[in-house]
Amino acid sequence: MKKIWILFPVLALLATGCSLPQKTVVDSTPDESESLSQQQISDLSNKIKELRKENDQLVKERLAGSSSTTSAVTESKNADWQTFSNKRYSYTIKYPKDWDVKNDHSESAFRARGEDKEMIGGDTVFSNQDHFSVNLMIYKVTTGSTYTQFISSKHFGYDKKEEIKVNGLKAVRLSGVTNDHPVGVTVVNTLVKVGDRMFVFNYSGDPISQSDQDIAEEIIDSLTTK
Repeated sequence: MKKIWILFPVLALLATGCSLPQKTVVDSTPDESESLSQQQISDLSNKIKELRKENDQLVKERLAGSSSTTSAVTESKNADWQTFSNKRYSYTIKYPKDWDVKNDHSESAFRARGEDKEMIGGDTVFSNQDHFSVNLMIYKVTTGSTYTQFISSKHFGYDKKEEIKVNGLKAVRLSGVTNDHPVGVTVVNTLVKVGDRMFVFNYSGDPISQSDQDIAEEIIDSLTTK
């Protein structure tokens, strides 16, 4: 958001070199007149600095107020959402009350899967009546591992990589369109690392409607961990 300056007249004065009219003083020497003008410039410059600080503070307060309003609106809109809690992996997620949760393996411990024997657990699926779903898998990782290391070691196909925040946590979103089996499906993976757990959220569609994507992102952003 661009700052809204409240000092246009004063700033314009400075932009022109702070040219102030010289007073004609009877019986005053040129040095005294020049000294007076320099003092005025100095005072005006100090005043500009003070006003700029005040303006910056006003902008910060406005931005904070806007953020609070957005958060309040979201909370109000999702007031009737259900909360899913997982004890083994210490997290909660909110989802719309008319969505279903498939949690048969949500509390399953990490176990080796696939050819690479990756340690994965906690499979959970949140889905609506139109069969659009947000899928969650949790990978066991080392505490010091990075997103780049994790992504390079997996088979994520993506066209775009974004660094984002999920409920205040650093996260990475990978999105792209498949070119095989099947072709043209939009796939979005969101990675959230917490300690030795990598939460991997996935949703896809051909195409993904804006309303489904908005709800999916709100579900993911509701993640809280311990």
